[in-house]
Amino acid sequence: MSIRRTLAITRRILFGLLHELRTVVQVLLAPVVVMVVFGLAFSGEVRRVRVVAVNLDAAAALPMVGGPAISQGILDAIDRDRLDVVTAESEDLAVAEVEAGRASAVLLFPGTFSADVLARGNDPASSAQADLVLRLDRTVFTVPTAIAQAVQEAVTATLDSRGPRMPVHLDTGAPIYGAHARFVDFYLPGVMVFACFFLTTLLTILSIVGERRAGTLERLLTTPVTEGEIVAGYSIFFGLIGLVQSCLLFLTATSIFHINVVGNVFLAFLAVALLSLVSVSLGMLLSISARSELQALQMVPFIVLPTFLLSGIFWPAESIPTWLRPFTHLFPPSHAVEAVRSVVGRGWGLERVWPQLGALVGFALVFLVASAVLLRRGRS
Repeated sequence: MSIRRTLAITRRILFGLLHELRTVVQVLLAPVVVMVVFGLAFSGEVRRVRVVAVNLDAAAALPMVGGPAISQGILDAIDRDRLDVVTAESEDLAVAEVEAGRASAVLLFPGTFSADVLARGNDPASSAQADLVLRLDRTVFTVPTAIAQAVQEAVTATLDSRGPRMPVHLDTGAPIYGAHARFVDFYLPGVMVFACFFLTTLLTILSIVGERRAGTLERLLTTPVTEGEIVAGYSIFFGLIGLVQSCLLFLTATSIFHINVVGNVFLAFLAVALLSLVSVSLGMLLSISARSELQALQMVPFIVLPTFLLSGIFWPAESIPTWLRPFTHLFPPSHAVEAVRSVVGRGWGLERVWPQLGALVGFALVFLVASAVLLRRGRS
């Protein structure tokens, strides 16, 4: 074995790589992106979850000696970094906020709350029941537990600060959504969305890269066929494959794992089918914009990893840092998984999930138009 010849081969590969500056940047940047994204996704607890408080406690409206009413004391003691507490005048208005997806829970103080707490504290044998009602949206994994824990800690801190511990029962027995939800009902919609997005995007990239390597795409560009027709043809073919994948995923989820589908299963399927079209158009855009098959494949981690970690697919978006949450809307799967979970777990119809479906259609159109423009530039 000749060291000189071995090093000569190493130098040749190095010089060839240096001519591909884009490849060098991607190779060096990919590990950093992976570490940053994982660090952000696993950075801490559920934060800034919106809870609507309805304080019907009669004592809250009266001037109190020694501090505010017990109900107001509990509200003041809630950690605002964990729960974003807003108020409503009635339970119906608060529930409507949760049903519209603008909040995750309703915290209700009954009219006799402070009186019942004091009665139980003064006379443990009293029949007064000091109930604090927490009505949750149980369709999002880990969020309900985090809300209940934050409220319970506020209750404990408030009552302990007022002397002997007085019992309060936190009633969580009437959830607004997800009364019979299981972990699999939260998890499997994310698996469906991620599998559809990843596999369809990767299949499209590999297929188009293969056609470019074989010269098929270049020969098409020498014919009278327009760029839009080429993009549409590829989209129809790979879109049909995506539809078949979506059907198989839904059949598996419902027949083998028996996920609870509260809403219209066909509407949930439509969301996944639209995501498959987005995946096809994104795969085409990445393939056409790359100058080599290596460059096309190197783009996959930069697309898949942020999507995997920051789209709310396998854990709730509430666990992502607050400043980063608006950026989750830049990932198409975040809209698809929100639509699927809202239909499957909450029973929402088209009138409520159309913004997510419209966003998916918008992503697909943007990617398809961009692909056609890049093809036109390549032809010219």
